[in-house]
Amino acid sequence: SRPQDCQAVNAAGADFAGFVFAPSRRQVSIEQASLLIDLLSPVILAVGVFVENSIDEIAAAVSQANLAVVQLHGTADPEKILALRQKLAKSTMIWQRLAIPLESPVQTEMPRIMADMAQFSARQARPDAWLRIAA
Repeated sequence: SRPQDCQAVNAAGADFAGFVFAPSRRQVSIEQASLLIDLLSPVILAVGVFVENSIDEIAAAVSQANLAVVQLHGTADPEKILALRQKLAKSTMIWQRLAIPLESPVQTEMPRIMADMAQFSARQARPDAWLRIAA
């Protein structure tokens, strides 16, 4: 959310850089994100993080800030994802955050997901949890 963060991402050779559009201490406006994204190396893809934003809000952020990826948190039913897909360029990736319950496999129609373990913090995460995602 700061120019020095973009410099650090560039120096690290990251593949992606995230910009939070949801209420958070790191939340950025579309205008701020656009300025920060301009500071990224052209090989780094900008990811917009959204929680319960409307389809129009997400589409505006993608268009105006030049986001390559939409990362959805919160409730995103298949109808909302389909409507969003129809508003975005085919090249824009949509990722969905899913909490992975330890007791059962996860099934989704999304081509990519961001996996969080529902019951644990990052310090307690089990490295085998990703194996529970059904192909």
